[in-house]
Amino acid sequence: MLGANPSGPKQSRSFGRKAVSLTAENLVEVSPLVPGRTLPMLARPRVAGVNLVQWAGEARSLINSLLLQHGAILFRGFGIQHLDDFESLMRAVSDDLLEYSYQSTPRTSLSKFVYTSTEYHPELTIPLHNEMSYARDWPMKIWFFCVDPAAENGLTPLADSRRVYERIDPAVRTRFAAEGILYVRNYGSG
Repeated sequence: MLGANPSGPKQSRSFGRKAVSLTAENLVEVSPLVPGRTLPMLARPRVAGVNLVQWAGEARSLINSLLLQHGAILFRGFGIQHLDDFESLMRAVSDDLLEYSYQSTPRTSLSKFVYTSTEYHPELTIPLHNEMSYARDWPMKIWFFCVDPAAENGLTPLADSRRVYERIDPAVRTRFAAEGILYVRNYGSG
């Protein structure tokens, strides 16, 4: 017998399968995109092959908690590359999806609930604003999906309106409320 121990049986090691706990929390790592800042948070798979749609459906309460606390999550490295996958992800986390019915800016419909970003010429800028704040029905979550990253620039600046509001002097906030100051955007000429 090859490798036999003439002095007696050798203690054998167990090479069987071990149970591994694969909870939602340990499949995906969530940390700040920029150290020291909490907007946005970055979610990346800890192991290869994590199905983001399935994970998001199972981790829905975790995602909602992170959104309430931090305002935005950037999902990176999950291999979502198709419109159908993106829409499935939105459905896994959001109960109601809204159609872009107000048509206030030029966009192309890609599906019933997915549209291109505002189609402005590259030399034009879009002023900072609270997306869809002018609408009577507004989404509780806004999703962005990048198919083709911009060769240069192409940034989507994000701000947590709660934090912006907190930075306004309390006396100014009180005066805004007393005077009925509202956030208003005007479209069209005049």
